[in-house]
Amino acid sequence: MAWIRRPDLSPPLFRAYAEQSRPRISYAPMNVMDEERQKILNKIYNCDDVQCVNMLRMRRAPFFHLCNLLRERNLLRDSIHSCVEQQVAMFLHVVGHNQRFRVVHNYWRRSVETISRHFKEVLYAIGELRFEMIKAPSNDTPLKIRNNHIWFPYFKVCVGAIDGTHIHARVPAKMQATFRGRKHYPTQNVLAAVDFDLYFTYVLAGWEGSAHDATILADALERPDGEILSSRCWICMSPRIPSSIQGPLVPDGAPAAAAVGQQARQSMRWTNVMSGFVLRRFCQLISSGVRTDKGFKEVHLNQVARDLHEFTGNEVTGTQVYNHLRKWRQRWIRVTKLRELSGALWDEDNYMITLEEEHYKGHVKAHPKDAELLNKPIENYQQMEVIFGNGHATGKFAMGSSEPLGCPSDFAESTVKLEETKLFGETSKLQGTQEAAAGGSGSGNNKRKRCMISEEDMNAMSGMTAAVNNVADAIRSTKVEDSHPGLYDAIMFMTGFTEEALIVAYSHLLDNRAHGNAFVGMTDAHRVLWLRTFLAKHYYA
Repeated sequence: MAWIRRPDLSPPLFRAYAEQSRPRISYAPMNVMDEERQKILNKIYNCDDVQCVNMLRMRRAPFFHLCNLLRERNLLRDSIHSCVEQQVAMFLHVVGHNQRFRVVHNYWRRSVETISRHFKEVLYAIGELRFEMIKAPSNDTPLKIRNNHIWFPYFKVCVGAIDGTHIHARVPAKMQATFRGRKHYPTQNVLAAVDFDLYFTYVLAGWEGSAHDATILADALERPDGEILSSRCWICMSPRIPSSIQGPLVPDGAPAAAAVGQQARQSMRWTNVMSGFVLRRFCQLISSGVRTDKGFKEVHLNQVARDLHEFTGNEVTGTQVYNHLRKWRQRWIRVTKLRELSGALWDEDNYMITLEEEHYKGHVKAHPKDAELLNKPIENYQQMEVIFGNGHATGKFAMGSSEPLGCPSDFAESTVKLEETKLFGETSKLQGTQEAAAGGSGSGNNKRKRCMISEEDMNAMSGMTAAVNNVADAIRSTKVEDSHPGLYDAIMFMTGFTEEALIVAYSHLLDNRAHGNAFVGMTDAHRVLWLRTFLAKHYYA
């Protein structure tokens, strides 16, 4: 619509006239949106199981049982504008139909921020039920094996099956190379273990789609919650996982003769010179244009093996080069995780991860194998970064079934005691925050703030407080006087001026140290002249 300017109106009046004449956008009242949301809930309350599964991918009885369980455990709460059933329904709508928040917010008449907040709260709440939903299997022989003469006694020590699956992952474009494996789209490789009743006993999710199943299984065995995989016998459903986890892994497509012959071949002793040579050769292959987003091909492994044979004179196969490269990839994964340690610093010049002495001793005591990668230059770091930095899976996003999903939501009660939270002198502020938390949902206009500080965070903040206080004391002890010691007497005892005018001039000289020093060095006549000139400019004449 084009506005025609009236000649009798000035530009400001014309803008006001145009704003008043412009049609306004009318918003529906809140009670209409509430009625629409209530109609959606009534559909869930009054529909049958088939319709409920179509809407939420869950039947009615399990849905209400889950909502009541989360409410009884105080993991979710009814708010003024949203009940627990609505929060869980929005969560299931997102995960069940792979919908985006911007699509769900139109259906539920909620803002994108509200949908995102409730999604994170429900995700964390469901994650808190992980120890009840995912339980370790029993050491007893399962009944389905004990009562079947075909399986018993051959599988009497087997407690379940493990397998991997690829689940679609939406990641930034710069990270898609590591998440693209056997599928034509980015995925995450998820390892799951189930018993013979098809109940999950262990889950490891988050590994990039290009990661090999054996690599994910090896990572699971090294985790504290992965002991159930190493201490029991499982049926392996994936052909990509070798039957012997301790044995070397043969790459896909490797010659069968090499796989059989490597058992009889003596183990090869790798030296630092040989390892450096192999890594440099792979770097040269990458610089020549070889794509590594799906790993090195057999022809590349054999080529590096021939080059190493010419360099050292030892007989080397492509399988041995591949297995040795896997060890360096595992080393790179460890380096990547150590760089993300709290308090760890990275020395770019020496390629070294540095920790303070106290932190270093505590970490090495708990993880002795990490001592070779801390506070000392990392061998062949540049080559590892070129080979594994962009196109290889690292597993830094992987999470086991015993880890929480997200962080505690804002509605949860704080577990911090007032007497333990005297940080930076703000005890009164924290107390006011907890009082607001205890007040419940009284006002919808004021956003409630919650303080969720763990014991580890409390110790870290206490150490930061002491460090800041020490720095402040050091600054105060080395503080240099900003003003001349005789400035006050030189200006405040001048005759012929009011005290108010002298205070104004004194404040100016304090802010300008050079002017203050020059004023003290003036004669009395020049001081009077300077004061009259300065005060005249500031309307004190």
